Amino acid sequence: MEEKIYTNVDTISIPVKLFQSLRKKGKFLDGVIITKDKREIPVHRIVLCTQFPSIEDKFTEDSNNRIEWIRFTFDIVKAVVDYAYTGSVNLTLENATNLYLLSLTIGCRKLIQWCNDFIKSSISYQNLEQIWTIANATSNKGLATACIPLMANTFESLNINQRLLIFTEVENMLELLKEVQHSEITEEEKLRTIVSWINAPNKKVERDERAAYFEELFSAIDLDNLSGHFIVELATEELNIGLSDKLKRSIIDGWKTSRKNSDSGISNVSDASVERITSSISEKLLVHALDEDSEYGILAAVPHIQTTANSRYCVPYRTNSCVVALKGDVYLIGGRDSEKNSVNQVQRVNSYNGRVFNVAPMKKARSGASAVVSNNCIFIFGGYDGSRKMILGSCEKYDPTTDRWSSLPPMPTARYGTGAVHIPDFGELVLGGCEKRGKLAPNLTTVELLLNDASENEEYNGTWHTIAPMLKPRIWPAAVYFKGDVYVARDGDDTVEKLTMSTGQWTLISEDPEIDSFPYSMAVFDRRLLLSTDCGKIYELKRPDEDEEEDSTELVWDQICEIENVQRAKLLVIK
Repeated sequence: MEEKIYTNVDTISIPVKLFQSLRKKGKFLDGVIITKDKREIPVHRIVLCTQFPSIEDKFTEDSNNRIEWIRFTFDIVKAVVDYAYTGSVNLTLENATNLYLLSLTIGCRKLIQWCNDFIKSSISYQNLEQIWTIANATSNKGLATACIPLMANTFESLNINQRLLIFTEVENMLELLKEVQHSEITEEEKLRTIVSWINAPNKKVERDERAAYFEELFSAIDLDNLSGHFIVELATEELNIGLSDKLKRSIIDGWKTSRKNSDSGISNVSDASVERITSSISEKLLVHALDEDSEYGILAAVPHIQTTANSRYCVPYRTNSCVVALKGDVYLIGGRDSEKNSVNQVQRVNSYNGRVFNVAPMKKARSGASAVVSNNCIFIFGGYDGSRKMILGSCEKYDPTTDRWSSLPPMPTARYGTGAVHIPDFGELVLGGCEKRGKLAPNLTTVELLLNDASENEEYNGTWHTIAPMLKPRIWPAAVYFKGDVYVARDGDDTVEKLTMSTGQWTLISEDPEIDSFPYSMAVFDRRLLLSTDCGKIYELKRPDEDEEEDSTELVWDQICEIENVQRAKLLVIK
C-alpha cells in the first residue's frame, strides 16, 4: 500500500473552512509552531486548541504563543496542521511513522488510529526495524503483535542487532520467544539472544533490570534440547556469552533438574562428567582473608578446585568479625575497628563484582561473635562489647528483605569466641567459646541449640536447649553440617569431632592431623568437607583408603591447594 487518504467527517461540521480561508490569506493568525528544521508555521490558536485540546496550555503569553515541535520536520508538522483545518491527511510509507509519533505527542486519537491502521497494513522486511522500534518505544502492543511473525523469521539476526535489542520490551521478547518455540531455531541460539537482550543497554541499572526477568525468559527454553556439550562449555567458560556466574548457575541447575525428570540422555557427555564440571557453577567457593602484602581484606575465588574465573576483590577486613554468605552476597558483621573498639557495623559485598554496601547496623556492638545463615536470614550469637567490657549473651537476626535487625532470645551461657552452624529441621547450634576474659580463662565444651518453635507466618520465638557437650574444650571452633552430622575443628588440640544428630553423641574422628598451621574455618563444597588454615592452605577431610567402609571413623586431612600470602582464610560457599 503506497498511500491512502483518510477524512474525519466530524471535522467538516466545524466551520474550519472559514479558518482555512483566513489561513490562506494570512489573516488573524495568532500562533506559531517551530519545526525541527527551524521553520515557522503560522496557525490560529483556536483551531489547533479545538482539534488538539491537550496543547491548549502550551500557547501562553510567556511563550509569545509559540510552540516548539522540534522533534519533527516541517513536512510532518504541516501535515498535522493541515489536518486540523481540513480533517484530512495523506499517509504514506515515508511519513506514517513520524505522524504517528507526533499524534501521540498531541493526543489526537483519530490520527493515532489512522496511523496505526496504515502502519499495520504496511509492515514489510524493509521497514520492520523502524516499526518494531516504535511499537516498543510507545508500548503499542497491537503494533508489536503485528510485527511478531516477521520478527520471528529474522530471529537469528536479532542477536547481533543491538538497536533492536535495546528497544525490545520484555513483554514483546516473551511473545517473540513463544513465536519461535516450534521453529528450527536451536535452544542455544534462543539462549544467546536472551543474553544479548539482557546485555544490550549501555547503563548497568538497565541491564540489572533486564536480568531480573531472566528466569521468566529462560522458561521459554526447552532444556531437554540444550546439549551436554553446551552446558560443559558454559561451565568451563570455553563458551563466553556474557552471562554472570549467577545466571549461569540458573541455567545449569535448571538443565540438571530437567534431565533428572526426563529419560533423555546426553550425547557424548556422561552425566557424571557434566555433574563434576558444573559443580563449581552450581556453587562457588570463595575465601575471605587478610592480604599479607597490603593488610587489606580480599574476597577471592579458589580456582584450584573449581572451574570458575579467578576473581579477586579488595574488600573490608575487621578482626574478630563474622563473615557469612547469603544469596550471592558476603556479609561482614561487627568485629573490631582500627582502634580495637567493638563495632555494630555491617557491610554487604557483592560476590560477583566486589562492590561494598553498608546495611543496617546491629542493635549492639559486638566482636568475637558467631553467625549462621538460616531461612534466608542471618543469625548472630553472643560476642564481646569492648566499650562496656561485657561478654554478651544477646543474639540478633538480620532480614535482608527489610534491612532490619531484630532481637532473639539470649543464650543461656553468655560467651564469645563461639562457633555456630545451622542444622536443617532443628535450628542453630552454638558451640564452645569462653565466658570469661583473660589468658587463664578456660575454654568451654558447652553446646546450646536454638530451636525454632514458631509455626509458619509467626514471629521467631525460638527456645534454647543445652545438649551433650563436646569432647574437647574449644574457642573459635569451626563447625559445619555434613551428611547428617555436625563436624567441629579448631582448638581442642587440633582434633576433629562430630556430633551424630540421630543419637546426640560426640565422636572423635581425627586426633593427629598433619597440618602445619592451625585450622581456621570449614565448609562443604561439591559434597566435599573442606578446611582452611590460618595461612591459606586448604585440606579435604577424607578416608585414607577409598575402599574404607562408609561408617569408618578414621579420617585424615589431605591438602589440595594453597592460597598464598593470606592470613585467617575464611571459606565461603556461594549458592
